[in-house]
Amino acid sequence: MGIETTSVVKLLVISHCFPPDAQVGGLRVTEFCRYLPEFGIQPIVLTIDDKYRLRLDQTFSPVAGLHVERTEVEATRMDWYRRSKALLGVGGNSSQPAKVSPVTPAREGLLRRNLITLLQFPGPDSGWYRPAIRAAEKLIWEESIAGIISSSPPVVSHRIARHLKEKFNLPWLADFRDPWTAPQHRDKPAWWRRANQRMESRCVRATDRVICNTELIRQEFLRSYPDLPQQKFLTLTNGYVTFPGASLKLANAGNQILLLHVGDIYRLRRIDTFCIAVEKLLKAGKLDATKFRIVLLGTTEPKLEAAAREAAPELFGNGCVEFRNRVDRDEALRALWQADLLLLFQGGHVLQIPAKFYEYLSTGKPIFAVAQKGALTDLLEETGAGIWADSEKPDEIAAGLLRAFALPSFSPGEVQQRWYERFHYRSLTARLAACFHDLAAARETHPRT
Repeated sequence: MGIETTSVVKLLVISHCFPPDAQVGGLRVTEFCRYLPEFGIQPIVLTIDDKYRLRLDQTFSPVAGLHVERTEVEATRMDWYRRSKALLGVGGNSSQPAKVSPVTPAREGLLRRNLITLLQFPGPDSGWYRPAIRAAEKLIWEESIAGIISSSPPVVSHRIARHLKEKFNLPWLADFRDPWTAPQHRDKPAWWRRANQRMESRCVRATDRVICNTELIRQEFLRSYPDLPQQKFLTLTNGYVTFPGASLKLANAGNQILLLHVGDIYRLRRIDTFCIAVEKLLKAGKLDATKFRIVLLGTTEPKLEAAAREAAPELFGNGCVEFRNRVDRDEALRALWQADLLLLFQGGHVLQIPAKFYEYLSTGKPIFAVAQKGALTDLLEETGAGIWADSEKPDEIAAGLLRAFALPSFSPGEVQQRWYERFHYRSLTARLAACFHDLAAARETHPRT
């Protein structure tokens, strides 16, 4: 697969997440950069310096010869607020008599929430905005950059790209791995949501293409911007790379069936209803506690784990569920090959498909998802890679799990035949490159000032 080009053009890739950052968001950008040179595009990555990252994973496979510009990050208003609190001491001077607050605790909580939101506005990563712009402008002049692609979250990448678009009028593709105003932001103040909608609108209208990693996100954009041409919005899913199968010891020896979830469990990704369902199957004699093992490989939000333990005490008492600490990417990928059934907990995240789904897909192992109907369940049904059950219905989960045990696995050859053209990152990058070349060609035909 290839695109004929007369010369190599340079593309500035703006992404806050990038290896060795342990966040999975950097994977999509990395794989695009790996294959873009095959299609006449030389990527140059702009990201933050590694010292600002919360967690590093050195097993992410680097892209040979890739130019990566890593910048400083400035302190934000929130950073100064935290430092001021630390200098003053938490709780203030205890030798002074306490003052009676004129506001109620609820009102005080509301005021504090608005203050914290204001200090973080327009985003907790906004300290990257000015250093990135300085570095990007220098790169554009020195490297003769022909275009820009920005990837979010965080959305500061798109804000940086919009500034560059307005100044240099280069072709710009805005890649959305998640919606700008996602469901988890509903607890934000109304003024924050309105301000973010305005910022999103300015970016969407300024960019030449909006790339969405699920079709449902694209449909949401079309509903939000009915006055814009539909061809401005493009679906380009996440994908997988081919990796060798190897075994990481997770289960006891013997003939236990291993149910494995790889990755963090947080926010709306509840696991308590799944545990209730498995406990019901145990009590009904439809499952034998000695014949299966559930391993959750990654960080689980404490309140979600506590809710699961409380909801299904017998399941945990039998030792059927094991929470394991997060491991690096290489170990996580190797672990997939030992599983008999791969688990996904998507909960109420209906517009997104987790990146791990595509890595699951590449193994050919059957998938069982606990989710509400949305982008993930649609793709599961379309590919036939597994089945799903509603995350709010334990009885439905129990019935679905029994059916999932009987699902077949696909051989490497069948995986290649079924999904390579659609989901391998080389194929996805070919479509991304074609989109950029089309924009560049249109620009040469109809140049603008």
